[in-house]
Amino acid sequence: MTVSSTLSRTSYRGNGSTTGFAVPFTFVRDEDIRVVLRDATGREIPLEQGSDYALSGAGDHNGGICTLTRTPAPGEILVLRREPNMVQEVDYIENDPFPAETHEAALDKLTMICQALSERLDRTVTFKVSSAVAGVSFPDPEPGRALAWNESGDNFRNGPDSRDIREAHTHASAALSASRAAEDNRIATEQDRIRAEKAAAGLNLPPLDTGSARKWLRVTEDAEGYELRTVPQVIEELGMHVRAPECETMWIGAGAFTPSCSRESEPEVETVEIGNLAHDRLVYQDGAHRCAFATFAMPANWDGQDIACRVHYSHENLPDDGIAVLQVDSHAGIGGERTDAVSVGLPRTNTPSAKLLPRPLAMPAQQLVTLALMRPTSADSDTFPGKLHIYGLEIQYRKGVVPEPWQE
Repeated sequence: MTVSSTLSRTSYRGNGSTTGFAVPFTFVRDEDIRVVLRDATGREIPLEQGSDYALSGAGDHNGGICTLTRTPAPGEILVLRREPNMVQEVDYIENDPFPAETHEAALDKLTMICQALSERLDRTVTFKVSSAVAGVSFPDPEPGRALAWNESGDNFRNGPDSRDIREAHTHASAALSASRAAEDNRIATEQDRIRAEKAAAGLNLPPLDTGSARKWLRVTEDAEGYELRTVPQVIEELGMHVRAPECETMWIGAGAFTPSCSRESEPEVETVEIGNLAHDRLVYQDGAHRCAFATFAMPANWDGQDIACRVHYSHENLPDDGIAVLQVDSHAGIGGERTDAVSVGLPRTNTPSAKLLPRPLAMPAQQLVTLALMRPTSADSDTFPGKLHIYGLEIQYRKGVVPEPWQE
């Protein structure tokens, strides 16, 4: 007999009626056939010859029949495989005639053993022919742990357990959700930016950059768009001051002052509009006492030089000129020695106006400036008869040069 086919395994799907199944390959003994039934859950059940099945056709070149005592149901799979015992049972007697049939049967059995091993190897995981990995082994199993490659990637190790995998999956899902949310926010922000740019283009708004900070937005003179203006530009365009050539100008609004009073009445701080622009102002109410102060410090980087000052103010219900006098002092700290003092009368006006001090004020470094609002000493009353509005103080200076007063 020869073994001319490489087939050593076959399988059938149960249909609930068939019990006889062909064995399409040669087998020498019934014990060489292994029968396994896999149920619908995937569990494999080895069947026993005699109690679970019967075989016929052993030694037949065309194979035989396997008859089960129970009909495989739909969803079940019957597997028939040839797996002879791996023993060598032929004994050659010295000087006897050559036993050709016995020798051929032994070769047939060796071929069937090789085919059984090949069938088993075909169901194993192998590396590619070109792989350089060799000598791979499995670690002892640990319940619940996954199998993973080691850090060098040349062998297996026991990896994370099911809890670690669930936590990693939870974190990965959260990270994915956060990433998607961030991407959605980025897209929404980009869409908002595009819509804003389109809206700005429709409004003809000026572009914004790092130099746009603290600037004012106003309608252009042709009323067809908008433009940005600096605070000094706004003040100048409102007629509140004229900048001298080559001079630096600093504006100290009333909201930056810390007002106090020589007696119990204190000025109020309000917000008003001048030419559609909002300004803070100090308001000395009717009946306020004769003297009230506001003190502020010069900037920390002030290097000391003379300054020219202009006060911006207006009156309400002031009966005549000369009812109020502004005195500006420079002195070395609160209660410190006075360095210089300049006074000016505030003429009557019901609209925002500016009044220049008659001469520059000596202003060394690290000095304080005090504004004193007073009734003249010759006045009959020591209280203000109306309201006095102070919008702020304008300081002009040039490095190392005594400033020339503004032209009134």
